[in-house]
Amino acid sequence: MLPRTKINFRYFGWFFFRVFSGEFWLPAWMVIAFWFVLDLVPLVLHLSSKGGGDGVALGAHVGGTVAGTLAMLAMRRSLGPSPSDTPRGKLPVRRLSPATAPSREPATIYVSIDGQQVGPYAPSQVRAMVALGSLPPEAYYWQEGMTEWRLLSEL
Repeated sequence: MLPRTKINFRYFGWFFFRVFSGEFWLPAWMVIAFWFVLDLVPLVLHLSSKGGGDGVALGAHVGGTVAGTLAMLAMRRSLGPSPSDTPRGKLPVRRLSPATAPSREPATIYVSIDGQQVGPYAPSQVRAMVALGSLPPEAYYWQEGMTEWRLLSEL
């Protein structure tokens, strides 16, 4: 439902005596497409060969991905256009200046998504996650000193 959400990947490895590590981000649509191809190619190869087995697991993964994609498209169509469907050129671009860039503020905010609590996060992190689409604005937040959970859109 959130194809532009970025997924963080971390890697670690070594070559002889040198250690390599780091991280990179990819959009969710790209990660899902990659996993789909990793199931589709072996299924096609398996079905075209005369080898043993029937490829049920690969077929189930491919069928589940296709069925899930069709279900999401049907749900999106029934809900109407979302803000992410708006062309990029029509929305104002918000750039972080040094004054508004995330600072090293303390992580004090907890978020509840569908009854599952996550956190704590710094307020700037929460605002960035909402802007990326990783957190829905209809989720709830709480921090010490509050008597009850409030809608994230109020933050």
